[in-house]
Amino acid sequence: MAEKDFKVKNGLFVTDSANVNDLNVRGTAAVTGAITATGGVVGNVTGQVSDISNHNTGDLTEGSNLYYTTARGDSDTTALVDSAYITLRTPEYVRLTGAQTLTDKTLVDPIIDSTQMYGMQYGGISFNVDGQLGDSLQSVLNFTSKDNGDDAVLSLGVNDQFNHAIGVTGNAASNDMVIGFEGANTELKIKSGVGKAPFNLSGGTDLLTMDTGGKINITNSSEAVSKSNAALTIVGGLGVDKNIRGQDIIAQGNVTATGTLFGTLSAASLSARSTSDLSEGTNLYYTDARVDSYVNASILTTDVSEGTNLYYTTARADSDAKNAISVNDGGGDGSLSYNASTGVISYQGPSASEVRAHFTGGTGVTITNGSIAIGQDVSTSSTVTFNALNVSTDATVSGDLTVGGSYILNETTDLRVTNALIKLADSNNQNTVDIGVVGRYRDSAGAPDIRRAGFLEMLQMVNGTHLQI
Repeated sequence: MAEKDFKVKNGLFVTDSANVNDLNVRGTAAVTGAITATGGVVGNVTGQVSDISNHNTGDLTEGSNLYYTTARGDSDTTALVDSAYITLRTPEYVRLTGAQTLTDKTLVDPIIDSTQMYGMQYGGISFNVDGQLGDSLQSVLNFTSKDNGDDAVLSLGVNDQFNHAIGVTGNAASNDMVIGFEGANTELKIKSGVGKAPFNLSGGTDLLTMDTGGKINITNSSEAVSKSNAALTIVGGLGVDKNIRGQDIIAQGNVTATGTLFGTLSAASLSARSTSDLSEGTNLYYTDARVDSYVNASILTTDVSEGTNLYYTTARADSDAKNAISVNDGGGDGSLSYNASTGVISYQGPSASEVRAHFTGGTGVTITNGSIAIGQDVSTSSTVTFNALNVSTDATVSGDLTVGGSYILNETTDLRVTNALIKLADSNNQNTVDIGVVGRYRDSAGAPDIRRAGFLEMLQMVNGTHLQI
């Protein structure tokens, strides 16, 4: 049949082979032979299809043969793998090949190489013993030896380097808990700051160390202010075979030493003791006889330890003497002070301003900045002028006495002149001055009139001629 287009509205029956370029069938097409389609086949196909290489499961609707999913696989595995299944297949898969991985599976009492392992409540695990360990607040890992004569050992090591062990040995009557080191190159350390992943065991802070020789060091530096507050506290006694050395040793109980006890005991530790508790050694007990004998031997202070009666020293004497002295400055000019540390008494004299404050100027006298002055120079070589001069006792004039005004002699009995001549008006260069000596008197004591008598020279010119009286 030649190639052509077919459009069939009802049924189509072809008895021979047919090559059709485009075939649209609205109804049902039954083919007893094979249908080869170079394009796509659209619609439902029943029967056997020999080649679907251009399709996958994503092109097919799921039927009774279910597709695989992770949830379906986990569910089927959980339903299949139970304790009976594991017990049956443990020798085959675990012991023999060791290549199987079990994830999120429950193993009930498995046996690992003859060691029975038990899952306990609250997350605990127990080896070799099916015991109820722990409670709602505890998760316990228990490891017990298989037989009662065996040791139980947990071994920790670095591959190809060393192994250390933590274990127990013995029986109920006598047993040991042992931390064992391989060789002699191991230090034991308890640290802080390394207990959480990532575990940096070489870091952290050392709290307690024990070196390879067994010497223990506790790094805590707390002061022992009480029995329960110290870097190391012990409820019981402390026994040692060697010396105990420390800055202070404070004991609330007894300190017993078979050897020598060095150091100073506190007053509190000796409060319940007396010399009666001590055997006499080189420091002898007091007796009257011993004291009398020693005093009689003229002991010196150098032989006696200083007590409350202090030895004399220059420094002490100087200090006491200095502190026994005090100075009281009562005021006034100047100042007075004392330095107890040096023992020096200091006196500061009056200042110039303090001295001047006591002086003031008077009649004819002035004081300026400490300088005292009068109105004129009165030195022996000076010429002095006074308004009036009153001399109550003798006055001696070595030079000339010149009286410019009236000379009044208030009181004298006798006037004696040693010179042979008394010159009056000696320096008068005028011819109009009367010259003489006049005395004053009264006629009687009660006479009111004053009279004068004397001798004088009156020079007058009369017609060109001097007249002398």
